[in-house]
Amino acid sequence: MTDRHEDDGQEEEEEGDWEYAKRGIALWLNNQPDEAEEHLHRRTDNLQTMIAYTFISCMNAVISFEMEKIERAQQVLQSVEQRCGGAQNGWFHSVKSIFFGSNDAPKSLAMRLETQIILADTQLCSAILTFLTQDLSGYMKGIWLLKKAWNEYQQTHSELVGIYGRLRARKTTDTVARRPKYGIVQSVSEYLLGNAFSARFFERPPIKIPRSKSTGHSLATSEAHSAANPSRSSVSMRTSQSTDFATASPLPEIDEATVERLMGAVNFGYGLFQLSISLLPPNILRMISFLGFEGNRNTGRSCLEYSRSTDDIRAPLATLALLWYLTIGTQIFASTELSCRDAARDAAAILAQTDNQYGSSSLHLFFRGRVARMRSEIDVALDFFQRAYRVAAQSEMRLLCLHEVGWCHLIRMEYEDATEAFHCLGHATQFSKSFFIYLVAICQGASGKFDDLPILRNELQHHLQSATSKETEIQRFLVGRHTQMPEETTDATFWRYLTYEMLFLWNTLEICSPAILDTIAIDCAKPQETIKEPIEGLAKLILGTCHELRGQHADAINAYRECIEVRQTGSTEFLHIPAFAHVRLALLLMAQGGTQQHEEARSLLRNAQQFKGYDFECRLSVRINAALKQLAA
Repeated sequence: MTDRHEDDGQEEEEEGDWEYAKRGIALWLNNQPDEAEEHLHRRTDNLQTMIAYTFISCMNAVISFEMEKIERAQQVLQSVEQRCGGAQNGWFHSVKSIFFGSNDAPKSLAMRLETQIILADTQLCSAILTFLTQDLSGYMKGIWLLKKAWNEYQQTHSELVGIYGRLRARKTTDTVARRPKYGIVQSVSEYLLGNAFSARFFERPPIKIPRSKSTGHSLATSEAHSAANPSRSSVSMRTSQSTDFATASPLPEIDEATVERLMGAVNFGYGLFQLSISLLPPNILRMISFLGFEGNRNTGRSCLEYSRSTDDIRAPLATLALLWYLTIGTQIFASTELSCRDAARDAAAILAQTDNQYGSSSLHLFFRGRVARMRSEIDVALDFFQRAYRVAAQSEMRLLCLHEVGWCHLIRMEYEDATEAFHCLGHATQFSKSFFIYLVAICQGASGKFDDLPILRNELQHHLQSATSKETEIQRFLVGRHTQMPEETTDATFWRYLTYEMLFLWNTLEICSPAILDTIAIDCAKPQETIKEPIEGLAKLILGTCHELRGQHADAINAYRECIEVRQTGSTEFLHIPAFAHVRLALLLMAQGGTQQHEEARSLLRNAQQFKGYDFECRLSVRINAALKQLAA
């Protein structure tokens, strides 16, 4: 036993810092979070293990959505940023360094580049966590952090390109790697020296920065290299044939493998950066574009695909980011660029590639469940979520799986089973207890159990009034629904309408089986004179969606038009009903083709933009923006 521990200790000593940090992340991914933290705490004196621990803290925060975990992750991020010299990036420190020099110990080229990337990573992760607050001040702070991260990624990428070009210029052979998807280049040198992909890596002109933000060192040397190397002074990187590297200058003190690993690191950050920005609402995107950068989902996917093919510690995290985008992000935002079927196919391919290494991981099983759910294989999805729940070592992961189990039952209209799952979540989590109380209430009402509804209604009111954050989308949504919940009712159809609205707004009607869709359509086709709907026009909107998903497009168009007509002279509340009806009708007309249909679709989309302040406006505005771009193409 002692000999084995000595061998493990000797092996750890021989491991490089980045290899050691990568092993810590692998432990966390394979259901060993305590071992991962203990492993990383053995080396607290280097940045690689610090950023690995930071990534783990951020993932815990995102999975749990608990404010305590988010605040803890922010504290860890701040400490790493200070370690990178982030506190010395102000103008005073820069001026002081010019006149009096820097007291910082000199760093190797590899360490300086790694520090810059880690600094950018901390700023990007801080921005993502800040966006989770979903309020205006959070968005503004997040934008400022994104701007800082952009500058670091841009500068570091440009410098790495120049260094790699000089290293490759001394060699006559090149090792050709396998071409991944989405236009990633055939070899690392092609990627770095310029081609169709690298030409769009940064789509905006670079901002001139006189000094490194992370170290304070002068960039005059880099600018001199840029003058001799036109490929570095332009965002549109030229092809390798036109790149002129100063072969007479001494080679930098960094090896080719390290440069390739660092390119994987910068690609992870930039890919996550691109995906994060592309999912923001248009009003925030306009502000970001004014500041000089924008998001592109395809570019983000390409960068993450490249990163996951490297040896950097961020490679498994790039895989997780891609799986989240494909199985969750595309459904939340109902991406028009990628169908649910295509997203499920791409996610399944990634999971197949990582099955040997992470096949028993709770996260791996969770994403397999999401893929099955996207394919409407609810029995298979439930099996994966339950397996992930059993092997999960973290309570946050178990709650996440339980959440998916509840939604699977709701999708199949198994209200009692859904009630049980949501009830457990309401008691076990601190995040949005009011949300799970509402889900329990509508599921109980839909199943015809009315006795506890007055208690649940009062409990929901209490949590909404005592909530510390009252300006999130979810909170505003729940406040509106609470006003529509009757104190006494014996009509199960009324409550089923509210469950149908949940399925619609969470983009899960598409997953329902044809039999379930037909059942929902029958409910929503009932005469409104005999059935009181919670929100005027809701039944017609859901009916149109069911017809659309069943391929009955003429009936769907009629239902959407009736919904729009009903709301023309109706209430000015719950404007998400006419807004969604306008957009879904427009998308149907666009699919039919023809000039007349496209003109009406454009008019409908413009009208939808006039609605303001409704539920999930940010999410729908992303779809409106994408559809208008498609019409303009």
